[in-house]
Amino acid sequence: MTPPPGEGPALSIVVLALNEAESVSLLLPALGEVAAKLGVAVETLVVDGGSTDGTIEAALRGGARVVPQK
Repeated sequence: MTPPPGEGPALSIVVLALNEAESVSLLLPALGEVAAKLGVAVETLVVDGGSTDGTIEAALRGGARVVPQK
């Protein structure tokens, strides 16, 4: 869950991924549920190492910010 504009996150989570579309699709909703239960604003960053399986799209659908690994 990304915090609303103007509100900084209380917690940043960084996920390193390479061809992990299925895992990211399961992980991001679970992280959002935990953050909501804790009442914590979370920023989730997925650092993508050049995935070709839809990892980037899965991360974006899950509300994460995607950062390409260089």
